[in-house]
Order: sequence, then structure tokens, then C-alpha cells
Amino acid sequence: MKRIRRKLHHFFLRPVYALVVIVGAMLACEKKEPAPDCGCEGTFSQPVDSVVVQYYGNQVFIPRDLTKNPFRFFMACQQDSTWVVSSPQDPYYYVISGLEGKPCPSAFDMHNMQSVIPIISYIPLNITSIEALK
Repeated sequence: MKRIRRKLHHFFLRPVYALVVIVGAMLACEKKEPAPDCGCEGTFSQPVDSVVVQYYGNQVFIPRDLTKNPFRFFMACQQDSTWVVSSPQDPYYYVISGLEGKPCPSAFDMHNMQSVIPIISYIPLNITSIEALK
């Protein structure tokens, strides 16, 4: 009787042990992708100091002086409903300061690590100060 009980005990426990080992191995081998260090979720390091910009909506600010870098636009990491959208007929300027982050590479062109339209880059910006000029 003892022998039968022992065999039944092993018969039922072996699949349970095997299942525990398999699940444990699957959880241990699960590869977690690290969070990208770019965009508004990344780190901010480059200071942006007193840049005159126009707000074009959707959190996009375009510097007024485009001679230094004509295709560099800022993407604010925070949104404020009081920002006035600028237009050619009625320009509205702001002076902004903050910390600039790294733009995330586009999923469309990972080989070159640039956006599909490489001349336009949206730089994430954590705005620390914004002042209206108009």
C-alpha cells in the first residue's frame, strides 16, 4: 500500500515539478527591452537659453532665427492651453529656456538613425521658463 501511494505521489508531482521548472525558465529568459533614452521620456542635458520662438501648435516651437540651423524645431514635453498659436499674419513670439533631450530615431529608417525627412528634427524640450514677447 505504501508503495502504491508513493508511486501515485510521484506520478502526480512530476508534472507539477516540470511545470514549475518550465515556467521559471521562461520567466528567467524573458528579455526586457530597455527604455530608450530619447524623447520626453529620456534624459535632458543640453541647456537652451533665451531662444526667441514662435508656437505653431501641437507643442511645436520654431526658432525665429533660422540662420544657425534652419530645420531645428522644438517639441515641448509639456503642454499649456494658454500658448498662442502664431501665424504669418499675426506673429506671436515667446522667449523660452529649458533643457534639450535627444530626439528618438524614426522607426522608418533605423539604418541611418534619422527621421524619414532627415532635414527636420523635433528636439524634445523640457521648458523651464517661457515668456511672451507680444
